Parts: sequence; structure tokens; C-alpha cells
Amino acid sequence: MNNKYKDAFKGVKPSQEAVDRYISIAEKKPEETNIKKVDFTQRKAFKAMVGIAASLAIVIGSLSVIGYQTKKINYVTATSGISTFESKNDLKKYINSYIEENRIEDYVDGLPRLFSNEKSDSAAVYEAYEGSMEMATTAAADESFYSKNSAPSAAGSYAETYTQEAGIDEADIIKTYGDLIFYVCTEYDEEYNARSKVDIFRVKDGKETLVSTLYPFDDKSYEISISDIYVSENRLIINADKCSAVYYVDYAVKNVYTDDVIIEDAEGPAYDEYDIAYESTTPPYDPDSAAPTEGNNETSIADQASGDPISKTDDSTGTKTETDPDDEIGKTISCVYDLSDVSKPKLLSTFEQSGGYVSSRMIGDELYIVSNYTATDTDDEIDYIPAVYENGEKEYVDASSIAFIPEHKGLDYIVTSQIDTRKCKRTVDPKAIIGDGSDVYCSANNIYIYSSDWSKEHISTSIIKLSIENKLEYVAGASLVGEVDSQYSFHESDGKLFVCLTLDNGYKEANVLKVLDKDLKEISKTDYFAQDESIKAVKYIGDYAYVITYEETDPLFVIDISDPMKPEILGNAKISGFSTMLVDIGNDMLLGIGYCTGEYDYIDMEVTDGVKAALFDVSDPLNPKVLDSREYKNIYSEAQYNPKAFVQNPEKGYYAISYSDEYDGTLIGALVFEIKDGKIVEKTNYSESTTDSFSSRLTYVGDWYYIIDEEETFRSFECR
Repeated sequence: MNNKYKDAFKGVKPSQEAVDRYISIAEKKPEETNIKKVDFTQRKAFKAMVGIAASLAIVIGSLSVIGYQTKKINYVTATSGISTFESKNDLKKYINSYIEENRIEDYVDGLPRLFSNEKSDSAAVYEAYEGSMEMATTAAADESFYSKNSAPSAAGSYAETYTQEAGIDEADIIKTYGDLIFYVCTEYDEEYNARSKVDIFRVKDGKETLVSTLYPFDDKSYEISISDIYVSENRLIINADKCSAVYYVDYAVKNVYTDDVIIEDAEGPAYDEYDIAYESTTPPYDPDSAAPTEGNNETSIADQASGDPISKTDDSTGTKTETDPDDEIGKTISCVYDLSDVSKPKLLSTFEQSGGYVSSRMIGDELYIVSNYTATDTDDEIDYIPAVYENGEKEYVDASSIAFIPEHKGLDYIVTSQIDTRKCKRTVDPKAIIGDGSDVYCSANNIYIYSSDWSKEHISTSIIKLSIENKLEYVAGASLVGEVDSQYSFHESDGKLFVCLTLDNGYKEANVLKVLDKDLKEISKTDYFAQDESIKAVKYIGDYAYVITYEETDPLFVIDISDPMKPEILGNAKISGFSTMLVDIGNDMLLGIGYCTGEYDYIDMEVTDGVKAALFDVSDPLNPKVLDSREYKNIYSEAQYNPKAFVQNPEKGYYAISYSDEYDGTLIGALVFEIKDGKIVEKTNYSESTTDSFSSRLTYVGDWYYIIDEEETFRSFECR
């Protein structure tokens, strides 16, 4: 940034109201500001004049309202930052308006352009507000990770799923319950047709016995896959994804970072010259586009939107069949089974909702399901209004229960429903959010649905807060500058939400912890820290947040959050490599699990190479220390990117992960650690040679650990 602009903004801290207005100017056109733009050509992302921020703050407050009123879409401000539609007709107008605004209308080098070519002036505001980030200087100066949702059905200790918040269970592909192991996998026949299933094993002294196998979707296994499961007392809940039948055609996709147009075909993602894949979405249906070829078994978007039965032809027999378009959309399916007789689980109820499975949580008997659904057209209700189903009975989500944040438009819905698994009923009305949502953070009282938006010249994160006390109810919505690493970047305490974000203003990265009130209004934040690094792991424990960032070293930052109005960075410790998860092991110590890193002659950059465990002493927040570390080269573990693959035995104080060989695929094994006198002590390093190294998961019952790979091969070892 030019020095005179730096000086002008030095020390300036706008009010939250002003910041909210600044961020919302993404739709504003430059000519409406009457301010001359300065082209900073040396910057890749930000090309607008810094001074635009102050002038736009006066007029931008009513922007979103004006935009919707001109299209005569009626909506109600439901709560802070959130609006809902007044009627189904208004929702339809919103969908059509968005499709029209984003329709393919021009071409670049003979290829259709799918994205608007206009630049957002919000970049200038972002640069003005966040661009002069000052780095923080280091001052001189027991949560449970396991769900208590279910009681043991048999005596003895066994592994429970690693969870973010105490008392809130999270689904996984493997669940251990007493002496039973429930495992999700895929079975293939001789013609390699897939069939998704759940196998139930009883284990004892290192030996396993298959008790029963569930094929919940036997007749449609080719299009339905089991995502994960819960086990609670005498209940088994299976969550699955049903794919939609959509005909895909080749189309161009624009790289939002460089404006280059790249081609994606039906066989895979598009790649640029650096072999970076760019994700894209199917464009709105164009009636003039090429139709499916004759005899093709797939279904076009136009067929789905028609509302009429869809005809399909079997190429081998020439037989035509008709299907209900309602059956052609993607759905999330949740099945509740009774486990009174584990050898013969009994299906009690089936629940469905529009869209692919995103995530879920379980608190007591209450199951919360979140799915992602994309509107395709407005010719038929099923194509633009999400629905929920209970044992086959369909109910559309009411327009007054569909929310949106005006700053974040789109055709993607997030659908949230609540199921009482004991009564096997939906006890509250479902909710839907259009325009945003890719993952969730859940506290005891609220669900926060969030997503990152890369469509503009800076990354922003939208958050919508849903209360889960008594019923699903919208509380607030917000849009923050920056990107979160994962659900672990969030934490709720005393009605306040703590969020760790990485910001990138075009020429440097920095990180910040922000505190939001019950209405998701920013009330405070830390100084910016870890320049040119990004957040890799966050753990909140009591009055402190512990944050791992990484570029070439692994700094652990300690942030005091005891006073939410004045969060403060206290100290940091550095170590090579980086951790992707942090575990509270008590006695003011943290265990980090992540990656080894190294430099090699054949590549001019630092790369990951193996598994690393690091032990941190945080007894002195001003001076955290690295007590010990262990590196295991040439192996990888799912626990490096999936915390649920981390296994803790709180009774014995053991910590364990499974692993596979990173290169030639000839090894599979597991590591078990304990902490003694400030050292990471290897309790067991079990391994076996294998011809094919599959991804594996680990669990334990009593003194025995069990490794299960994708082929359902069991390996076991004793660790006392």
C-alpha cells in the first residue's frame, strides 16, 4: 500500500456497524460512488482506491434492501443479519432473479463465460480496513473430548469418538460400543458393482466375530452410499447420501483468481498449468444447449425441472421406464434401527431431506442433520424448494422458514432438521438457508452454519446461527472478512462466539481471533499475528485459545480470552513441522499431531514427510515451551487431517493413531503413546507387511487394539 494511505489509516479502528456496511458493498458499482479509482496494477487481487471506504459507508446501509425491492421480492428481517421470504412466490422470484443474473450471455475466445466479469469494489474497503494489519508482538509477560451421549452396554473400557465439545456426539464410519464394533464399508461384486453396508463385529482378546451385516439400500446401492453412523444405547443411526441423476455436459469454468478460462470435461476436474484443480458448479439449464444423446441412460437438468415423469431407456433391452422426478433429486437419508437384538437390527423409521449430506450432531436422543441442496429451476416445486420426508411422506420447507443473508446470494441451500431418535419423529419444523453453508460448528445451545466465499476479491466467511433450544430458530447472521480453517476454529462460551480467521489482503497473510456477541456482532479482536502464515489447528481450553500457524515452522500461540472484550496474545513457542490437531492431556500440556516437514534437493520448497507428535507445556501462558517431539518419516495417518481418527484411552492415558506406508504401500500399523515426565513415550509401534496399503482406522476394547482397513481386514495387538 502507498505510504500516504498507510499513514492515513494508521490507528484507525472503524466501529463494527461501519465494518458491516463496508463488507456489504460487494454489489456496488464504481460509478455510483463518484470517486476516482486508482489502479494498483502491482497487486493481484485488490485494484480499487482505498479512499472509497469512507464515502461508501454513508450510502451502503440500504443497498441490499434496494436491490431486492427493485425486483419486487418481499422478505422479512427475521433477526440480526438474516431475512426470510414472505411467500413461496417471493422465493421463486429470488431463484429466477439469480439464474437470470448469472446466465451465460457472452463468450471468451469462443467459450462461454460462466461468471460475471465485473470487479467488486469491496476489495478497496477490505484493503482500507484490513490491509494495514499490524503484527502482534509477544508480551514479556479440563475439557472432555469424548461424547457422554451413550452408556456402555457391557463392562470394560472401549474407544469413543473424538469430539469437539463435551456431550455432543459426532458421527463416524467406525463406532465402538461395549464389545461391539460397527464399521461402514463398501462391498463389490464380480462386476465391481458397489453396495454400501454396515458390519457389526463382536470382539474379545484380539479376535473378531461377524454378528450381522446391514444393507439398508440393497436395491439402490449403486446410487446410495452410507456416510457415517451413530450408536446410542439400543439405537443405530445410519446417515447416507443418495446421488441425483443429472446429465453433465462439457463447459468452461473461469479461474476466479486469474480470470483465465479453463475447460472441464465430464471425466474429471479442470486443471491449470500448475496442476491445481478448480471446482466448478453446473451452469443454469440452457434450453438451447445440447441435449443428451439418444439412448443415454442419464437424465438432463431439463428433465428434472419439468415435474413430469422421467423416461429412461435400458440400452440392453430397449425397455423404457418412468420415474417420479421427486426420486431423481439428491437426498440425505437417515435410518433409525433398534438394536435390542444386535444380530437382527430392526428398522424403525427412515427420514430424508433434499440435498447431499453435509454434517450432523447428536445431543442426547436428538439428531441434527444438515444437507446441501441446489435449486435448478422453478418449473416444479421439488426443483427449487427443499423438502423433508418421514417414512415416505413429503413436506416442503415453508418459505417463512427459508433464510438468506443479502450479501451472500446463490442457489445452494443448507437444510437443517431435528429428529428425536427415541420417538422416531421430527419434533420441530425444519429450516433452510439459501446462498451459503458448507459445514457446521455445534455448541450445547446453537448450531453455527458457515461457509467461505471465494467469489469476490477477498475471502469472506458467512455464519448463520440457529438456536436448538426447544426448537430450531434463527438467531443471527454475519459475514466476516477472512477464512476459517475448520470447525475447530469456533468456540462458544457465555453466549459469545470466538472465531479464528486467516486473512489475505493480496500481498501478505495474517491471522486474528475475533469475538462476536449473541447477535454475531463483532465486539473485540486480537492484534494480527503470524504474518505470512495460516492457521492449521485451534484448541480452546478454559480461558485460553491455542492456535497453530504454519509457513516453515510451527508456532503455537497462546491467547487469553478470559475477558472477551480484550482478547490478548500472550506468548508463543516454535518447532519445525506443524500440528493439525491439538489435544488437551491435562497438567497444562498439549499434544500436537501433524506433519514432519523437510527440504529436498529436487524441489525448491519445504514439503511434508511423515507423522510428527509434539508436546507443549502451557503452564506459563507468557512463555509456552516445546517439551518433546517425535518424528516418523515415510508414513501417513488419517489422524493428520481427520481428528476422529485419533484414539484416546483416558483410563490409561494412552494416545493412538493408525498409519500406512506413504510411498510403496507395503506397511500398515499403529502407534500408541503415553506421556511420562514431560516426554512422549512410545508404548507400542505395531506394524505388518501388506501387499496393498489401504486407509485404516483404529479402535480398542479393553487392552486390545484393532486396526481395520478398507477391505475389512482385522489386525490386533495387546497394549497393557
